[in-house]
Amino acid sequence: MSKTKKLLLTLLGVFLIIFTGVVILVFSFTQSMKADPDEEKKVRDQAERYLEKTFDETTEIYDVLYDNMGNWGYFDYAAKVKQGKWRIHSYLINGKMMQKKKSGLMLKKNWVTY
Repeated sequence: MSKTKKLLLTLLGVFLIIFTGVVILVFSFTQSMKADPDEEKKVRDQAERYLEKTFDETTEIYDVLYDNMGNWGYFDYAAKVKQGKWRIHSYLINGKMMQKKKSGLMLKKNWVTY
């Protein structure tokens, strides 16, 4: 076999190995970004029980937040809740509500407001 063919086959082999590695990394990254449906259901069930026990006003769980990148730092899953007549949006995390506001972080009883 000539030197040119050996060089081309070597370069092709190296390219295929690198390409395969990149494909595996991209696939594993996208899979790690997906939420676990069983965990979401568990969080939703826990949040529903907590809301029924804690609040008299109307509340509605409209989604579950999965913190796949660690942006929040202290939870992986949180229930998104709409409260009352004014539709205040909050996050329910381990029995604490985190209310969406523009102000700084503030803790009141079972409410964490930011």
